[in-house]
Amino acid sequence: MKFFLAFSIVCFLASCSNDDQETLPIDSSPETAGQFRDYKAIAAGDFHAVSIRSDGTLWTWGRNQFGQIGTIAEIGDAKEYPGKQFGTDTNWAAVSATQFYSFAIKNDGTLWAWGTNSYGQLGIGGFGSAPNPVQVGVDHDWKHVEAGEFSSVALKTDGTLWGWGDGRYCGFNVNSYFPIPVKIGTDSDWKSFAYGMDHAIAIKNNGTLWGWGSNLYSEVGDQGDSLGIRQIGTDSDWKECSAGHMNSGAIKENGTLWMWGYNGYGQIGNGTSGQQNVLPTQVGTDTDWKAITIGAYSCLGIKTNGTLWSWGSNSEFVLGINNTAMCTIPQQRGNDTDWESVSLGYHCGYALKSNHQLWACGISLSLGLSSTTITQTFIHM
Repeated sequence: MKFFLAFSIVCFLASCSNDDQETLPIDSSPETAGQFRDYKAIAAGDFHAVSIRSDGTLWTWGRNQFGQIGTIAEIGDAKEYPGKQFGTDTNWAAVSATQFYSFAIKNDGTLWAWGTNSYGQLGIGGFGSAPNPVQVGVDHDWKHVEAGEFSSVALKTDGTLWGWGDGRYCGFNVNSYFPIPVKIGTDSDWKSFAYGMDHAIAIKNNGTLWGWGSNLYSEVGDQGDSLGIRQIGTDSDWKECSAGHMNSGAIKENGTLWMWGYNGYGQIGNGTSGQQNVLPTQVGTDTDWKAITIGAYSCLGIKTNGTLWSWGSNSEFVLGINNTAMCTIPQQRGNDTDWESVSLGYHCGYALKSNHQLWACGISLSLGLSSTTITQTFIHM
């Protein structure tokens, strides 16, 4: 009852006006006080989540239509929070999730995958689904992995990029399917990347920005119609990047935020909706952005002072406010200054604090909660 009381108090404060900060998050939870769990990583899929607790164990919850969280006997069953633990291993290091499949990397650099595999997007060979984690090949040098809708991309510790699944979108620009990881090009100077639904944004060690895949809504960041890899602009001071369903964003070394692509719900943060940005365009004038994550039509961001911000569509209640009005510019959520990382799916959003507390908002089933639980605002999991 603590949650519903707090919710009624703050209802009238929710707004997307430019000068009205939210008093949220509110301190509420589906769990009994004192039983909160510590997390070090979280990845939001469309209807499920994959997480790593501070003890290195791997947990998933939410829907399971294609085995993205469960076992063979549990396909189709949803898991309630805190979800299902995979085995007893305590050496999980990183996670990634999308619509119907998931990835995780262990401390030893091995890569693991599970869920649907109709395009070979799990990278485990063949096209059969895997409802349990299966190791991808035998390599021990995987650093970062991201899952799209039809294909996947990963970065190795040697700076090389690898792709698999639908070859049109994972860096090969060919109408073929790759059921195992294949090296993308010959370069070994990739620093980081982000993969959306069917396009990618990447940064090299020299700070240049690159992209490939679908550019139907200018989500790659130029006016080109090729699916191939190419440099975006000529700047060499890019630091972080993110890719969503149909738009992208990146942060420069000077802390400025830039966004481009589809803007039907104000998700590029320029104060309008409808008109897309063909090229990377600066969002406002702030120079203190630290991190950004892009979902389907919404964005979550963190500034260097540890504050949490959101904008775009709120039809799925992923912005942390209790109304469905879109926000066309970044708006601060609450007054807390200890936010560390964010992850955003279509139906759910998650944010981690520096003390390993996990907070979430969105459609309750996606969060592993009862369908009657109110989750319009961030709640403490």
